Amino acid sequence: MSKMIIGITGSIATGKSTLSKYLQELGYKVINTDELAHQVLTFPDVIKKIGILISKDVVEGGIINRKLLGKIVFNDSEKLRILNEITHPEIFKLTKKLSKKNGGVVFIEIPLLFETNFTEIVDKTLVIYADEKEQVKRLRKRNNISKDEAINLINKQMSINEKVKLADYIIDNSTTIEDMKIQVCNLLKKENL
Repeated sequence: MSKMIIGITGSIATGKSTLSKYLQELGYKVINTDELAHQVLTFPDVIKKIGILISKDVVEGGIINRKLLGKIVFNDSEKLRILNEITHPEIFKLTKKLSKKNGGVVFIEIPLLFETNFTEIVDKTLVIYADEKEQVKRLRKRNNISKDEAINLINKQMSINEKVKLADYIIDNSTTIEDMKIQVCNLLKKENL
């Protein structure tokens, strides 16, 4: 198998991490950009820029208080835009570097794949989705939030229907994990991955 990079995306609580974990169990290399984002928040230049451009209060003893930072950017779209401008180029560089290290098929879990320039580094895109009722149920359980809060979080993101239209591969994760795994195996077999 020649080198191929596949970007995994979906909406909140559709099963991106579950899919990634399963692919790892099958022996595939999976890069998680959320984990890289946490790493990037330890970079001295990033910490300095966040302290200056977002809030000095989020820097405590040279370390970013991620919980406070999250609270600030969740309630201020301009500060979220600034945070993304600071972190996304660093995450992009790290992702590119890590994906080049590996041969064969590499999957990259990228929640904002279509909303960012990350489509430039993937050969194919895979969208995992769940119907909204299931998504709300999972989100309420996982985050311990109300139905309205869950719907609000879902609506803040690019519509899953738009993501599905842009995808090369689609996995429906509206039912069971077992069903999702069957779809994944069928896709891997069909595409000779």
